[in-house]
Amino acid sequence: GAAPAGGLCPPAPPDPAGESMARLLVLGVLAMLFLYSAASGAVLRVEKDGSGDYTAIQPAVDNASPGDTILVGPGRYTEHQSFAPSGQVFFDTYVAVTVDSLTIKGTDRDAVVIGPEVPNIVGFDPNGVLTSVDLDKLTLAFLTIENVYGAIYSFVGTQVDNCVFRDCGIGIMAACRSGLIVRNCQFIECLHDGIAIAEDTPATIIEGCEFGQCSCGVAAIGAQYALIRDCVFQGGAAGIQYESGATGTIERCRFVDQVSSGIAVFTGAVVSVWENHVGGCQVSIDVSGFGARVTGERNILRGGSYATVWVNTGRVELHNNHILYDGGHLVRAGAFVNPPDVTLDLQNNYWGIADSDSIAGLIYDGNDDPNVHAFVDFEPYSITPLPAQHRSLGSVKNLYR
Repeated sequence: GAAPAGGLCPPAPPDPAGESMARLLVLGVLAMLFLYSAASGAVLRVEKDGSGDYTAIQPAVDNASPGDTILVGPGRYTEHQSFAPSGQVFFDTYVAVTVDSLTIKGTDRDAVVIGPEVPNIVGFDPNGVLTSVDLDKLTLAFLTIENVYGAIYSFVGTQVDNCVFRDCGIGIMAACRSGLIVRNCQFIECLHDGIAIAEDTPATIIEGCEFGQCSCGVAAIGAQYALIRDCVFQGGAAGIQYESGATGTIERCRFVDQVSSGIAVFTGAVVSVWENHVGGCQVSIDVSGFGARVTGERNILRGGSYATVWVNTGRVELHNNHILYDGGHLVRAGAFVNPPDVTLDLQNNYWGIADSDSIAGLIYDGNDDPNVHAFVDFEPYSITPLPAQHRSLGSVKNLYR
């Protein structure tokens, strides 16, 4: 076969200037919202045994002042009521947040549980924590919320740390007009999404989280910029999905055994991917729909039973990655039904194959079907594995046993 040009790929450069500016904007927006000194408000204690100020969470919220902390002791909290966040549509709700800048914190993440013992989901009810629409900020930490439709449904700037969401319809539904931060949380068997981010949310950081058997780990629908890093996605239909003009970055995440795709970027969404490991999916990266675009480097894409990279009318620029075979095509281009011809830029990658004809034989594009007006440019390529990136994922490595 033809000898590859270029040998080893050159070192990957830093992310582009536009990506850096977007990242700085995200960090700046969220820092302005959440970076503050230790809360100076009162601490209201909730203890089921009567040793605190309250025996249930809702009375503590109702009697709190802005800036207070509600410290919740062990037990399952099943009290709920009807609540309308905008004063119009009512939802069955376990904790209705109507006071600004509250911190609701459990004393032990695994021992403080909000929700019923067994699921009783009807339509969009019940919800775990639901905020009023006219607040600015909420912080939640060290809680488990389970067996509800929406574990957290927030319209305000929200920070969530070290929480567990189990057997819910959706873990976090975010229409957070001042931004969202989620750190070190677990999302287990969510029926729909672990986290769903709406277009109202101007900036999001999700880091150090674990998603196990959720239908979709994170769905960013029109979200202005979502940075997802150091997370693990295991099982479910899809790991991360950006769509409807959403933008963002995925870095240092691991995707294992998604039924459909590890990373999906749909119509109008623009995403960069860095140093991720994707494997065991039908498609490692799916880029579909007009305006969808993915750029990235240093990813290890361990193949797909349908295609490692699947591009349907979208665009990709992937360099310095491992793009490997696992039964399907290395790259499959489809739905480019009208001229002019499009070039998909996949130069300077390692394909696990040293022969260019063999690589070309595992790529499906306009060379295979004259009705496909897209062609994969894969040369030059590396004939040896590229330098591996070794980054710690902290506690999320516990999913790999």
